[in-house]
Amino acid sequence: MFSPVNIEAKNHLARLLATENIYIRHKKVKTASFETVSRVLTFPIWKEMSDVVYTFLAGHEVGHALWTDRVRLDVTAKRIDPKNIHIAAAYVNIVEDARIERLIKALYPGLRIIFDVAYEDLFHRFNMGNHSKHLCFIDRANLHFKVGRHVSLEFTDVEKAFLKRMEETITFDDVIDLTKEIYEYA
Repeated sequence: MFSPVNIEAKNHLARLLATENIYIRHKKVKTASFETVSRVLTFPIWKEMSDVVYTFLAGHEVGHALWTDRVRLDVTAKRIDPKNIHIAAAYVNIVEDARIERLIKALYPGLRIIFDVAYEDLFHRFNMGNHSKHLCFIDRANLHFKVGRHVSLEFTDVEKAFLKRMEETITFDDVIDLTKEIYEYA
């Protein structure tokens, strides 16, 4: 059973984590997002969203607020594949998610357990591992970084090398370079 979330408290938490007065809105959308240019964090309105999941979403999106270069993301996606910009952008976002989640958990170590508990909840709620053996590499990589301990995933030696590099990205330029290689591999 879910207890009501103090939404105003979560809004303040997100602003504090971001170290700026970002704009926050709540909408019926599939997932949370952060617009780096307008500085708007959008929280989804989900039925039965737990306090932990809400805190996790704040932490994840604040990671984008602190470290993602959104303007360059759009330009980069066009350069990676001008005919499939949305797919290229999804690849960049998955590699970037691995980086920003690692960075936000290093900056705020208390978020580590929040992320783990929230991903476990989301994993079971949305059956994220049901068809994991039939997923392409980038989707398996996404699962590896988010719920890896909850699902058994197999990777080739080439893919394992990509995962190691995803674990070591430091800058947004690192993300771009690695994403180009992964996209070409796919």
